[in-house]
Amino acid sequence: MLDILSIGNANADIYSNGKIFPGGSANNFAVACAKLGLKSGFLGIIGNDEKGTFLINNLKKNKVKSFIRISDKNTGTVKILSKGFNKKFIKSLGANEELKNLNLEPYLKLTKNIHLATPPIELLKQLPVGLNISVDPGKELSNYSITQLKPYLKNIKIFFATEDEAKKITGKDYDLAANELINLGVKIVAIKRNSAGIYVKTLKEEFSKDYIDSKIIDATGGGDAFASAFISALILKKSVKEAANWGLISSSIKLEKLGAQNTPSLIKLKNQVLKL
Repeated sequence: MLDILSIGNANADIYSNGKIFPGGSANNFAVACAKLGLKSGFLGIIGNDEKGTFLINNLKKNKVKSFIRISDKNTGTVKILSKGFNKKFIKSLGANEELKNLNLEPYLKLTKNIHLATPPIELLKQLPVGLNISVDPGKELSNYSITQLKPYLKNIKIFFATEDEAKKITGKDYDLAANELINLGVKIVAIKRNSAGIYVKTLKEEFSKDYIDSKIIDATGGGDAFASAFISALILKKSVKEAANWGLISSSIKLEKLGAQNTPSLIKLKNQVLKL
């Protein structure tokens, strides 16, 4: 059985210097979890093309169990202009457009931990009570109001969002947004506040933590690095505060390198934990 299955986009990230890296939030998450020693899986849709083969080979290299559907459409691409925390994306969804048609039922028995990253709402609607479900809403779910998402929030254990996403969904500032999500059934809310750090709220505690100082080369995938390390820590029976530390360390290491999947190994992350 898998430790976690990540479901969502897989893209080829194309930088202004011409370099191409594997990307897509769910794909990034799955690879980062595998680097931290988890039995990680990825479910997504790619094209029958060179970029799709590139992504499949990358999953194999990183020991991620892939459940890939092949589409007649091209593999998704993202052209990236990134400087510090400022990012500009030009997206071509390609095969990712078909994610809304996925039937998740055959895959739900593979793991007790499911992560949805920037998912179409059609996938969120399929998730049952009883699994440990984490969601990163991204642009897709941020287009829905809290009223529209309310029926599904009780099934979500962990909700990651940027400050802007949280406000767009709830119409409230980050702390009040987190409180509303908790009241509607989410167990843990982690708000990424750009350069202001992160804010975490549960039923029993709330705290803020600053980002770890790092030389920011590329912010692409920084949120995925945080979420994957946070979830990995919880699966490995760490506390919520320890999970936040893991997330911040993983994100800081990623920010110093080009490419969304330059996240740390478990050994490197633990070595950094000892230095805090």
